[in-house]
Parts: sequence; C-alpha cells; structure tokens
Amino acid sequence: MLDLQIHSTVNLERFSEGIKRKVVNLLNDTQKEILSTLTEADSAHPITTWKRKRLSQLQMTIDEIADKSYGQIEKFNRKELKDLSVFTGKEAVANLNKAIGVDIANVTLTKEGLQAIADSTMIDGQVIGKWWEDQKWDFKRKAARQIADATHAVQMGLVQGEAIGEMVRRIRGTALAPGIMDMSKRNATSLVRTSVMQVANEARWQMYEGNKDLIKGYQAVATLDKRTTPKCRSLDGKRWEFAERKRGFPKEPEWKPVMTKAEADEWITDSVEKRTFFHGAPLDAVESIKRNGFSLSQDGVYGPGIYETTAENSAEYFGGIKGKGSKVFKTKLKVKNLITGDKNQVQKTLLDFEGEFEKIKGVGRYNKMEFIEWLQKERGIDGLVMDYMPDPVYGKDEFWSVIFDKKNIVIVE
Repeated sequence: MLDLQIHSTVNLERFSEGIKRKVVNLLNDTQKEILSTLTEADSAHPITTWKRKRLSQLQMTIDEIADKSYGQIEKFNRKELKDLSVFTGKEAVANLNKAIGVDIANVTLTKEGLQAIADSTMIDGQVIGKWWEDQKWDFKRKAARQIADATHAVQMGLVQGEAIGEMVRRIRGTALAPGIMDMSKRNATSLVRTSVMQVANEARWQMYEGNKDLIKGYQAVATLDKRTTPKCRSLDGKRWEFAERKRGFPKEPEWKPVMTKAEADEWITDSVEKRTFFHGAPLDAVESIKRNGFSLSQDGVYGPGIYETTAENSAEYFGGIKGKGSKVFKTKLKVKNLITGDKNQVQKTLLDFEGEFEKIKGVGRYNKMEFIEWLQKERGIDGLVMDYMPDPVYGKDEFWSVIFDKKNIVIVE
C-alpha cells in the first residue's frame, strides 16, 4: 500500500506543477495587460499634469483586469480540483483492492459527492474560492499603493524619471527588488500546491471512511530532509488505529492570524523571542490582515519581510501611514533562530550571509527574495531582531524585528 501511495503522491506533484504553470501563465498575461495599460496612459505628458480623476481611472482599469484574471484562475483551479477529487477517490479504492489482492472495497461516493469535496475542503479555515478572492483584493490594494507611492516618489524627486516608468518597475520588479507580480505568482503557486494536496487527502479519507471495516489503522511516513520539523521526524513510522483519525493527524499547533492572549502564550512556548511587538497598517487593510496575516514588505531597509517594533507609538509610522488612518496590531513571534544585535552587527551578519549566497548564485544573479528564502531553508533563520534606538517618547530601547514568514507572527486580541 505504501508503494502505491508514494506513486500516487508523485503523480500529484506532477499534476500540481501543471496547474501552477497554467496559473503563472494567466498571471503573466495579467502583467502584460497591466503594463500595457500603464505605458499607454498619457505617457506623452509628465505626471505633474495629471489630475486626480485620471489616476483614479487608471486604478479602476487595473482593478477590472485583476477581477477578470483572478476570476479565470479561480474557475480553472476549481474545475481541476473537482476532476482531481473524482480521480483520487476512485484511485484510493482501487489501490486498497490492489493491496488486499481482492476487489472487496466497494463503497464509493457519487461523482457529485466527490466533486463537492473540492468546494468544501478547508485550507487554514477557508474554502479555496475564498482564498482566491482574498488574493485578488490583496493584489488590488498593493497595486493602488504602489501607483500612489510611485507618483509621490517622482513628484518629490526621490527617484529619477517619469511616474509611469516607476509604476512599471514596482509592478514588474527588478533583479534586486521583486515587484507585486512576483509576490502574486509566488502566493498563487503556493496556494495551488496546498489545495491540490488537501483536496486529494480529503478525497482519499472519504473513501477510507466508507471502507473502514477493511482498514486496521494508518502509519506516518515522513520525508526526512532539512524542511521536516523535529516533531514530524519523531512521528515517522508510528501507527494509529483508524478511528484516531477523527482527532486529526498529530501535528504542530495550527497557525491562525489572530489569537487570544492565552492561545498566543501557548503558541510561543518554544519561541526564543517572547516580547510583544507592534505593527501598523492602513485601515483599509485591517480585515484582510485579520483573515490572512501580514504581507511581506518588498522594499524594506533589510530586505523583504514583515517589519515590527517593540515601541507601540512608532508602529504607526511603518509604511508611511502616519495621519492617514491606521490600526496598530499587538503581535507575538514564534521563532527559533534569529540574527540579533545592534544595527551594525545585524547588517554585518547579513552581508556575510549574502557573500556566502553570492558564491552559490553568482554576483547580481539573484533577487532579495531568493536570498531570504535561502536564509530560511538552508540556514534555518526566521528573521532579525535588532536593538535599534532609544524610544524618542518613552526613553527606553526600541527593538525592531524583520520576520520572513507570516506564519511566525500572530495578532493578539
């Protein structure tokens, strides 16, 4: 049965890659359409002649493109997941019969029942359609912010050139600074893989439930590589009675963006950083953050990450939102390995790591996001915490954190 399961998992990875390619192609088409819209938008005139109405119209056009694109992606992904659920359910019964050697497992769901799994399977508390809807709104919000920031940067002389060119760079990205399309593609491919594995697992378990009189139990098989957590390593080879599946497969406590104080205190039990941090965000982003967690800033001083501070009064300055209506979140971190020290020490350590990474990739042949991912996967580093400066109001030390993964941060309410 294990050999059949491994073969099935390999095929799932191939299936997932096919969906990823299609989704990335759709997002590439979206990027081309948006960049075409930007370059055609009054490109012969300097930004200073633009009126507020013109910029508003540009944003509306980009919103329409995003609506169309993410609608196509959600529709395509849903269809593929429904087909996958039907196939995986039937395959699970067939594999069970092969393992037994007799066609005795005969309880199956209808095609409609299996297809319904794709619509109802929960991923971190939300159905897949809701995830794509949130991805769309996150993209639209970031696009609006980047267009406004690019316009302001040119008007203030912070960057050279025309606003249209700056907008294009922020949307498309450069070799050293990923644009919002880079992050959208990264988020989309991650969501595709998660949804494929989740739907396939649920379809299998539905079939196993129907034939549980033939199944004594199940066994954990962990891939023992650098990405496998110590807890999952310890479960490798262990067995459970089939009925125990109702309590869920033993795993790390589930991350969710918002926790109570009691939940957060338990969640950070083994964290090396116990202090409370604060993060400021625009009011129009509050609900999205509560549902999905924080997004990584792409243009921070220390590279991509989620920037926080121990000084609550400083948090509203993050992202330049002072005076524009903001919400300051209280947060806790669950981290095991950090780069720490004062600003100079942290910068020196980062440069040392970057020098090591350049030997692998080659100078100028990578972007900051690739470097951050390498720090996480190959060096096990969750982020930075530095003694930044004395707090100007309260006269105490202010610490900054830059965390690389949103699932290492929870909002405490």
